[in-house]
Amino acid sequence: YLVPVVAFLVLYSMLPHKETRFIFMALPMLNVAAARGLARLHQVVFRNWEQKKNDDHCDDGVPVAQRTSYNLILSKLLFLAALACVAATAAGSYLFLRISTKNYPGGEALRLLQSHVEHQSRQQSRQSTRLDVYIDNAAAMSGVSLFGQRRTMQSAAEGVQWHFHKAGYETENTFQDFT
Repeated sequence: YLVPVVAFLVLYSMLPHKETRFIFMALPMLNVAAARGLARLHQVVFRNWEQKKNDDHCDDGVPVAQRTSYNLILSKLLFLAALACVAATAAGSYLFLRISTKNYPGGEALRLLQSHVEHQSRQQSRQSTRLDVYIDNAAAMSGVSLFGQRRTMQSAAEGVQWHFHKAGYETENTFQDFT
């Protein structure tokens, strides 16, 4: 089951124009292969450990301690190395997740605006405030999304009515004056 996936990756690697999104479909099968390998390694380590603990001799008369001592040490080291790889992958995923939250300055600006408005609304006791926020093309492409807008509208700032606008950018920036 792993041969077609590896063959696909090798053939895809030969293409001059590569995009990561085309290999995402191969990742689940690589994860399955890695999980099977780790499960097999776990089985070998603990089966040898149980066998060494319970048996004195193998079927051919060779003492178990002599046969499995090197294999057991090697398999334990491989198992620990595999667990270290899993831990390093989890730590790397967490680190990259935290870093990727800073990749969208528009979303960060919206969050800072929300925080500023909440702080101001706590200091001033107004009945109701309408806040119009214009989202231009650059802000929309750099992280101001509908999810951020919804979260902002549901913020804890009482009496603040958020209104987001995207219209108007196109009409202001037409090239009619230049033709």
